[in-house]
Amino acid sequence: MPKRSNVYIDKKVIDKAKPRASRYEIRDSALPGFMLRVSPNGSKLFYVQLDRRLKRRIGDAAVLTITRARELALDKLQRYEKGEKIESRLDRKYTLQEYIKKAFGPWAKQNLKRGDESETRLLRVCEPLLATQLDDLTEIQIERWKARRAKSGLSPSTVKRDLAELKSALNKAVKWGYAAENPARNVKVKAEKHTRVRYLSSDERSRLRAALRARDAEKREGRESGNEFRRKRGYEELPELGEFADYLHPLVLLLMNTGLRRSEALSLRWNQVHLGSSARLTVLAAHAKSGKTRHIPLNSGAVDVLTRWGEQTGKDGLVFPSATGGQITTIKTAWGKLMKNAQLEDFRLHDLRHDFASQLVMNGIDLYRVKELLGHGTIEVTQRYAHLAPHTLAEAVEAIA
Repeated sequence: MPKRSNVYIDKKVIDKAKPRASRYEIRDSALPGFMLRVSPNGSKLFYVQLDRRLKRRIGDAAVLTITRARELALDKLQRYEKGEKIESRLDRKYTLQEYIKKAFGPWAKQNLKRGDESETRLLRVCEPLLATQLDDLTEIQIERWKARRAKSGLSPSTVKRDLAELKSALNKAVKWGYAAENPARNVKVKAEKHTRVRYLSSDERSRLRAALRARDAEKREGRESGNEFRRKRGYEELPELGEFADYLHPLVLLLMNTGLRRSEALSLRWNQVHLGSSARLTVLAAHAKSGKTRHIPLNSGAVDVLTRWGEQTGKDGLVFPSATGGQITTIKTAWGKLMKNAQLEDFRLHDLRHDFASQLVMNGIDLYRVKELLGHGTIEVTQRYAHLAPHTLAEAVEAIA
């Protein structure tokens, strides 16, 4: 029979439990067999003792609530009394790669907005760690992995984001019983708060538009030349290219006029676009970073480009489909060539969003309305554009003169 105790395990007991030179256990007075195990490294794990010799781990007290831990412990005790064999996932020696593919990946695809991307990203960025068994992963291994990524030239914010992905996956591994503890829990990356605001000057904006038109013309000429070659040899000709050679020109114009995120634009479907009176488009909660649906009014520039693009492609399915009809995943190559031709330096596709917001602020639109249009979760994020409207401060003090 499990030993009895006079201690009722609650949050206060868990918080007060300090690591000692050797591992020890605090047993619960209300549920015999339920206990908290405290290790010298500071980890606190819930366990349940099923009989004199058999214990099974419940989960990490850092990620599992005490209420849920009690429920799981009681469930194991009841099933054991009925004669069921209670296996421990810790008996399954999963490597990090196996765990990501067999456990975390399937869960992420079902529960996270970008679950597919999360699995793919982890398998790519954690490549040096993938062959290591979960319980063999150590804090120093992850520190070295972090340091190598930093030395490779990645920005601190990128390394921090990668580490956060790994921590999240390992937290789930502990909660689900695939690992005893999370070796990444104390690993940190110092990254300065991101305040970069890069927007276009009037001249740069003109060069970008000219480069887009030149790119379309060049592609049309290339198609015509290719078809001339085919005609001479009796080959079937390819369809002529329309006003827009492909998705890039209308995509860029839409981003310039709406401030959409790249992911929001690439997942946009025609049934979310309304071009009649009160023209607007809808960003669905599933594709919004904030997790909230928002409606964006369309100005004449956005209506014009969407109308022309819709007439060319047909208003069905994705607004900007790939060549195979699916969703576009990357435009790095096309964007890089465009920036070179437009002679624009240090300008990313995401900066079109900054350009949109900056123009609004410089034209006197208040930050609250800018926040709503951009879909920011808090006004603090929108504050990065406040310095672009210094005239508002002068107007404020003048009001009391």
